[in-house]
Amino acid sequence: MELNQRRFLGLTLTLILGVLTMASLAQSDQLATQSCHPPFIVEEGERTVYFQRYAQVRLPCTALGGATLHYTWTKNGEALSAHPDWNSERMYMLSGVGTLVIALPHQSDQGYYQCRVSNACGVSVSAVTELTYAFIERFPVSYAPEVIRAVAGHSAVLTCHPPRSVPASTFRWMLAGTDSWDVQPLPLDDRVTMDYTGNLHITSVRREDEQHGKTYVCTAANAILRVIQMGEHKQISVRSRGNSGVAAPTQLMWRSHTDIMALLGQMVKIKCIFSGNPLPNTTWEREDGQFDESRTRRSHHELVILNVQPNDGGTYKCSGQNTANASPVTSTFTVVVQCDDDEDNVGDNDDNEEEEEEEEEEEEEEEEEEEEEEEDDDDDDDDNDDDDDNDDDNDDDDDDAAADGMRVA
Repeated sequence: MELNQRRFLGLTLTLILGVLTMASLAQSDQLATQSCHPPFIVEEGERTVYFQRYAQVRLPCTALGGATLHYTWTKNGEALSAHPDWNSERMYMLSGVGTLVIALPHQSDQGYYQCRVSNACGVSVSAVTELTYAFIERFPVSYAPEVIRAVAGHSAVLTCHPPRSVPASTFRWMLAGTDSWDVQPLPLDDRVTMDYTGNLHITSVRREDEQHGKTYVCTAANAILRVIQMGEHKQISVRSRGNSGVAAPTQLMWRSHTDIMALLGQMVKIKCIFSGNPLPNTTWEREDGQFDESRTRRSHHELVILNVQPNDGGTYKCSGQNTANASPVTSTFTVVVQCDDDEDNVGDNDDNEEEEEEEEEEEEEEEEEEEEEEEDDDDDDDDNDDDDDNDDDNDDDDDDAAADGMRVA
């Protein structure tokens, strides 16, 4: 009897322990399910990354998660694991994280990359990174400087034809002497200025613009490659009419695009270049509101709006006038402010701006031809030598390039 009771009690205790164990396991599974979350990406790449050939590229991807994380990458929407170089010394992921390393990138590695992180509870993806190959081409080769013949008091334009560059190059004009070390930046001011395409504008020519026979040199710099390309060499020959040259009424030499798409929080630049003798006075106005002086910078030729806000949208006007004009010469601009989400629409606007820029260049060429015909009446010797720069001269400016931390190609 006692033996049966003991057996019964033992079976009862075993059953109770089994039930408690199962309940504990079920509760643990429930808690595990409640605490499980999809991965959270804490480090990812920039939206645009420029690379040089054979210079290592790293696209970071690091995530947090309560379960084992699995990283994968796609290029242009396709699994990167299918790439023939995947998991080789040229292309691999860092251990423990999802950072992608391309040790010896080729131009063919350009594309749109995205990191994908998964665990038992879900999937997260990074923002898309555009990997772009950086390069800059050379200026056309020429063997003699172009001679620009100008009349004192009139305007002159020294054109620059920069080579293709990714990212877009920055322009600068230099003065080059006969010695290889004699290269200096050209000072810009209210009378001598540069437009946004690299052309140099002298709004009222003076004898001093001959620069004692030195040549004007257009340069293009690629900030990613840290390379400067040397371009056309030009010389100015000035014909003088009296001490200060002839009086010339105000004319609009160049203006930036009249329809401007501005991104919220970014910077906007607007430029008007007026020519004339005496030097025209330039003013800036906002036709439908007041300037925010804390974010606005106005110079003789340029209006700059910092940290663009929605209320910066509107109509702006530049005016130029000198004593040879009864009324000012004006140009108006329309600024439309858009958020970053609308950035994709900017491309269409850029295409329109390029077309407008081409039309403006054609108009400028026609005006230059008319001015040359007028000068021919006074001097039949107004022919220009249309030659470009000799690339062999690129090595002449190593000293100046070193000051900017760049090398001359």
